[in-house]
Amino acid sequence: PGDTLLVVDGAIARLSVFGPDGRFLRSSRLDSEAGGALPTVLLPDRTLLARPGFSFNSSTPGGIARDTAALPRFDLDGARVGELAPVPMGERWVFNIGGSTGAGSHPFGKQTLLAPAESGFWLATGDQPEVELRAPDGELLRIVRWADRPRPLTEEMAASFEAGMRDDPEDRVAVEAYLGGMLYPETLPTASELMSDAGGRLWVRPFAVPFEEEAAPPFMVFDPDGRLLGEVAFPDRFEPRAITDERVYGVWTDELDIEQVRVYALRRGAASADVP
Repeated sequence: PGDTLLVVDGAIARLSVFGPDGRFLRSSRLDSEAGGALPTVLLPDRTLLARPGFSFNSSTPGGIARDTAALPRFDLDGARVGELAPVPMGERWVFNIGGSTGAGSHPFGKQTLLAPAESGFWLATGDQPEVELRAPDGELLRIVRWADRPRPLTEEMAASFEAGMRDDPEDRVAVEAYLGGMLYPETLPTASELMSDAGGRLWVRPFAVPFEEEAAPPFMVFDPDGRLLGEVAFPDRFEPRAITDERVYGVWTDELDIEQVRVYALRRGAASADVP
């Protein structure tokens, strides 16, 4: 932090380090036993906490699948240095395509979300409207909850999603295989994104229904002790990537899918904040 940029290339299990001027400094490969794990959080002890990869084979039962797996830890040279106790992973949809077994994300599946914290890391599994604060060794320090209940998943939501998927005629066979026999949970996940800012505040985005015309729900912002400070709404098609005390940095995509880096000022109030 402050002097270098660590880049994770999950496709080839590589860590690269760049200087503040963009100059390449060094790279290393993740331990061969990483098993598709993707380093996600830099912990205070300068180890990397990773999200395990999803494993399946031809004998994996079709339907909604959810692993319980340990969270691996790596040093900055890519060596595996341990793991934390198992937690539920993201739900996946396992289906048959051309006589083979395929797997993909479930459109309404619960996801395990991780974000850095000053004292460790934030963890959410999507089961309940809550986020856990854990120490680097996995010890539970605090639970942040908000006054909400999981929303019911309606037939209209499922139909809207399937109609949106079928809008792309190029992948019709794969789409139909993916949608065939799709099982839907009774409720929506409680969160779809976790972030933390430079002041140690926790940002939680409630789950956004795929292909729903409504704007993405605003982030809820909590102070490091778990007190709700307010909500922050971003412009449509803007995805935040980094947050300081006064600025939000992210990517905005126009109608032609052209991306731009944008910076917005945070406007803070006594009970809420939004982006102009």
